Amino acid sequence: MSFNGGRMMNSIIRTWAVVAKDVRSELRTRYALNALLMFIVTSVATILFALHDDMLSPEILSGMFWVVIFFSAMSGLSRIFVSEEERGTTMTLRLVASPSVVYCGKLIFNSCLTLLLSSAVMVLYVVVFPHSLFNHRPSFSWRYFWGVLDSPLQRL
Repeated sequence: MSFNGGRMMNSIIRTWAVVAKDVRSELRTRYALNALLMFIVTSVATILFALHDDMLSPEILSGMFWVVIFFSAMSGLSRIFVSEEERGTTMTLRLVASPSVVYCGKLIFNSCLTLLLSSAVMVLYVVVFPHSLFNHRPSFSWRYFWGVLDSPLQRL
């Protein structure tokens, strides 16, 4: 293996170490996950109460769907770096890994968190609005997947 190949492998290992650290930290505290799930439930309940018995078009419900995903993802991003500051581990992270490794690790963790949260939004929407949002499942699935993957890139 060449010198650059070894350096790249070392960066990949460190990136996954950052991801694993964030996952362990989140599973230990569950602060961000619980706060974001409560935000999602509250947002969908607010939409449901605002609509009452009104029948809205799928376009409007789709727009509301992406707004809930966007705001839940935006509120989740702040916890990623704030938790490092609160625990006082920012300097240690800087010593252990390069900025690009930390960035990639946080991006991967944030993408997984966004995928998890948007899946919760989708399940909640299927329960609350069963027939109006997901009429074209293959088309929706494709757009949902790329929309969720693009979301963390727009935030960082």
